[in-house]
Amino acid sequence: MDTVTRCGFVAFCGKPNVGKSTLFNRLLERPLSAATGKPQTTRHNIKGILTEQSNQFVFVDTPGIHSGRTRALSRLLNANAFDAMSQVDVAMLVVEVGVWNARDEKVLEELRDAKIPVMLCANKIDRLPDQALILPYFAQLAEHEFLEYLPVSARSGEGCAVLKESLAKYIPKREHLFEADALTDRHERFFAEELIREQLLVQLDKELPYAMHVQVTDFQHQGERVHISAQILVERESQRKILLGKNGSRIGAVGQAARLRMGELLDLPVVLKLHVKVQPNWQRDPNILASYRGGI
Repeated sequence: MDTVTRCGFVAFCGKPNVGKSTLFNRLLERPLSAATGKPQTTRHNIKGILTEQSNQFVFVDTPGIHSGRTRALSRLLNANAFDAMSQVDVAMLVVEVGVWNARDEKVLEELRDAKIPVMLCANKIDRLPDQALILPYFAQLAEHEFLEYLPVSARSGEGCAVLKESLAKYIPKREHLFEADALTDRHERFFAEELIREQLLVQLDKELPYAMHVQVTDFQHQGERVHISAQILVERESQRKILLGKNGSRIGAVGQAARLRMGELLDLPVVLKLHVKVQPNWQRDPNILASYRGGI
């Protein structure tokens, strides 16, 4: 009997900080999407391609849906997420197990409006004091009639094999769109920017990382190493001083951690140079905003 070939787009959707990017990276087994445990870590729709025998999953990590945001960048990130929802075959609504509130309801409403099938993925089950709490939680949400109710831990990987088995039932029967060894359709320099921004979120407090934009200015493979130069845009001189730290200690720590993460992704040693530049109101710069636009 001939093997049925399947290929489909699956969007990871949800409010901020429910673990979408961590789950995305776990399934791909590579750090493609910035994941920090802080809201608004993801600013782009990022495709990750996973081919397992006859099944090809094109996972799409989306920005967390924010409510009441007035900045142009935040509005654009919401638009990107909603755009991705309308272009996929299946949506995975990621929530934190035991939690369901108006923000989760809002995302579900958008998914229903897009008229695509929705699976519920209850993440962070490793944090539950008793696994017996999962079934009552799902029972409370039965009225929403999700395709599947799936408990997972993106951090440990528990439940991820079952998640992929379940997804395979709902992606279309069609030829694969990408080569079997493809991981993404993005360029390496894009992920270099994402991993630098990830470390800004990890190592800086409060709102400061959200006022920064990363641009790779040079990316070259030289022999057995990758040489990368990038600039970090901030809005004020005071932010620049905080980012640099005493004698450059903080920017040095950001660079060292980002360099190691890049090496993990690229499988090569990385030489990284960072420069910090003050550019007031970069969040209103049409060229920068244009870099965030796009569906999948």
